[in-house]
Amino acid sequence: MGNLRKYIFNFLKISSKICNLFKNKIDPNELSKFGNLLKIDGNRAIIHVERSKGLEIAAKILDKFEVEDILITEPDLEEIIQKFYGTS
Repeated sequence: MGNLRKYIFNFLKISSKICNLFKNKIDPNELSKFGNLLKIDGNRAIIHVERSKGLEIAAKILDKFEVEDILITEPDLEEIIQKFYGTS
């Protein structure tokens, strides 16, 4: 089952979201170097990253910036099914 899951996630290009709460306001240009900057609002940001690199990128963000909170999420099953069947 693990290989099938990996295949589906790679085939559909499923990405993870890294949600950050920074101690200070962050320059969007600096943050967009880590992935697709989905949203930035003051000291909060959401970045889409390749699923297989989520932990690595989160670690780099923690090294570079003063982070108060970080959350890595994966898409829910409904989003994956919509993407699989092309109904999103």
